[in-house]
Amino acid sequence: MRRALASIQTIDKLEPIPEADRIELAHVLGWKVIVKKGEFQTGDKVVYVEADSVLPEDNRFDFLRKCCYINRFGLKGFRIKTIKMKGVISQGIIFPITILPDGDYPIGSDVTSTIGITKYEIPDISMPKKPRARGTFPRDIPKTDEIRVQSIPDVLVRHAGKEFYATEKFDGTSMTVFWDSDTGLHVCSRNLDLAPDKIHAWNGSAYWHTARKYHLDEVLHVLGDSIALQGELIGTGIRDNKYDLKNDYKFIVFNMWDIANRCYIDRATMEDAVKDLSLGIELVPRVYDFVLDHSVDDMVNLSKGNSILADVPREGIVIRPWEEQFDQYLGRLSFKAINPDFLIQFDE
Repeated sequence: MRRALASIQTIDKLEPIPEADRIELAHVLGWKVIVKKGEFQTGDKVVYVEADSVLPEDNRFDFLRKCCYINRFGLKGFRIKTIKMKGVISQGIIFPITILPDGDYPIGSDVTSTIGITKYEIPDISMPKKPRARGTFPRDIPKTDEIRVQSIPDVLVRHAGKEFYATEKFDGTSMTVFWDSDTGLHVCSRNLDLAPDKIHAWNGSAYWHTARKYHLDEVLHVLGDSIALQGELIGTGIRDNKYDLKNDYKFIVFNMWDIANRCYIDRATMEDAVKDLSLGIELVPRVYDFVLDHSVDDMVNLSKGNSILADVPREGIVIRPWEEQFDQYLGRLSFKAINPDFLIQFDE
């Protein structure tokens, strides 16, 4: 399911904010957004824009210039992020549908490109030199990403009563490794298959250094050469090194993908493999096991708390069923809840 940064939705509910005369809280999908009091009514058809969006620099959005204007990392425009006002968390922004060109916009329509919105992303790793790549990310391995639970509240209803687990979501950069019988070990960032070039410091000092540290070529051989490992790379120079790893990197595995059979390996099998085969790798830790009977707010509350690695708020949690399952709308049944305390503390 591709993330729609801007979509057509309806306002499900409006509620007052204590000690606030000019603003109120709108509910859209599973999101809560502060709006000007009286500007919208329950049931209104609106444009909802998620946090992490960058609105284009034009007159429609110029009222955001004082608070939201950015010109960095190749992005120029107005950044929408999580904020806290009057003790209330607000995520995203709501516009009347009149900001769009004339046309028919059914509920759920993705209008990201219509508005000209891009995603706010900062570089995961400082790059002293341009990375040298073998190619782009391989097509036969899925990229790592989960949708936020607020955007898909119905999933909690469709899969109620099933056994799920939640793992900590770490704030690092995605790393994927796999073995090819002709070309050997491959180490990938989110978008590139990186060349094993020691001269290029960005390649060698993070991804390839970590692959060698964990002997991931040997790990893949033990697993049978058909498994791709995917995980979070954290450490020095990565996302401000929030976990304070000193001159080191840590690779925490969250996926095993069976390339030959085109499927994910379920959690119990991953745990057994790591333990029984003495692989020497670290699986992302489970923080909760539960039967799904939760609201969006419940999931957000579960996301709160400190990381197991350091005395900082954890970024959030990733929620999956114990047995890998397919959802008709999501594809793989996997989603995340981001800790609002993390977003506020780190201005994300």
